[in-house]
Amino acid sequence: MSSPRVVVVDGTDKDLITRAAALVNAQWKRSATARERSISQSCPELPTVILLVDETTHQVAAHSRISQVATHPFSTDSVLIESVVVQSDRRGQGLGRRIMAATEEYAISKGFTRAFLSTEDQQGFYQALNYTVTDLMVSPLTPVMKKSGFVPVAPVNAQTPQSQPQAASVLKQGQVQFSSAPPAPPVPPAPPVPLAPPAPPSAPALSSVNVESATWFVKQLKPTS
Repeated sequence: MSSPRVVVVDGTDKDLITRAAALVNAQWKRSATARERSISQSCPELPTVILLVDETTHQVAAHSRISQVATHPFSTDSVLIESVVVQSDRRGQGLGRRIMAATEEYAISKGFTRAFLSTEDQQGFYQALNYTVTDLMVSPLTPVMKKSGFVPVAPVNAQTPQSQPQAASVLKQGQVQFSSAPPAPPVPPAPPVPLAPPAPPSAPALSSVNVESATWFVKQLKPTS
């Protein structure tokens, strides 16, 4: 087979979208319609799907998805790389490194300087690409969030801000007034409210990564010289 070329999906080539969805679904099962809809949202300004496509057979050999991070304070300079997969019979040919290099280069071309990703079983691969383990878990900025004017959220492991000091503690001396009346008796607690029966368990979400068992990585992106 010939060396695959890098293709940035613009959401208009339906046949290419179908082939890309089939590759991703071979690794992580999901409705074909939902997968194709997700890939068809690819656009130059993120989220963007990047492929390696064989020049001769037009076979999609590798896939990655890159989104802007929605988590503050990384939303202005960071991307989340997801769904990195190489076709099973093309593995061991360096295509994993090629799709990652193309993905990082695209992020750099858009002005981003940091990349996050997560994996359940490819820790060694990403460490070899100079990714380092992080305790941060970030989320992607989706097209729906962008249209709604979404405001970035705090990181998952961000410390909860300390509660505001009591009003009396920030008043100047002499401003706090004390009443001479005796304190009011305590209000008796309300009777307990019966709990509703638990809802039946829902089906597990189908995604490329189980967040609870995944290892998260981060890398500073630098333009290649």
